Amino acid sequence: MLRQPCVAVAYSGGRDSTALLHAVACAAQAARTAEGQGDALHVVALHVHHGLSPQADAWLDHARATCEAWAAQGLPVRLLWRRVQVPQGPGLSVEAEARTCRHAALHEMAVQAGADLLLLAHHRRDQAETLLLQALRGAGVAGLSAMPRQDWRAGVLWVRPWLDHPREAIEAYIAQHGLRHIDDDSNGDPRFARNRLRLQVWPGLQAAFPQAEATLAASADRLADALVPLRRWQEAALAELGWPEDGTS
Repeated sequence: MLRQPCVAVAYSGGRDSTALLHAVACAAQAARTAEGQGDALHVVALHVHHGLSPQADAWLDHARATCEAWAAQGLPVRLLWRRVQVPQGPGLSVEAEARTCRHAALHEMAVQAGADLLLLAHHRRDQAETLLLQALRGAGVAGLSAMPRQDWRAGVLWVRPWLDHPREAIEAYIAQHGLRHIDDDSNGDPRFARNRLRLQVWPGLQAAFPQAEATLAASADRLADALVPLRRWQEAALAELGWPEDGTS
């Protein structure tokens, strides 16, 4: 039996992913109606339970309740979730380890659902912050290009459709549709680098340079464009030398 066409959305229950999931589910519903195919397309929300917060079980309950409520309203959406164990210990970055575990779980669930398209809700400010963080770590062109708009990973296309959208547009969407979302208390924890940047640096930066978000995100775009020919040149040069593409010999 052929599977129904399916698109996956990474869904934490937070503001950004709630807005994206709702928008995608509404678009899928409209496409069904326009094409006269009642079961043609469905959306699967992918939720990762990291177990790092005392609120993690409540967030999962919220994700379940939201998807069930929207499905009852006729939106073609359902929830898949997975619990992960994030390695912790001396020398390990909780942020990095959680991201690795989350990405692996999202990919596995997308494959399980039969989705070859996975959407993520990162927006323009996320992109600007990522460029700054990478610069502070001394990254090269690849790191400074920040988050890719789309990226094939083992048969699944990861896409960030809102990288040009300001956070304020997402907040307006949430308000317009009266959507409920969770607030992750860890977002206020200054132990994490992105939080320090967001809470302590970003307000002053934006006050001094109001266009910082847009210009930094645009710089990441230009660096991403430059990365493409650079990688092609590298591959051609290594091939000419008879070396493998990873540079090992």
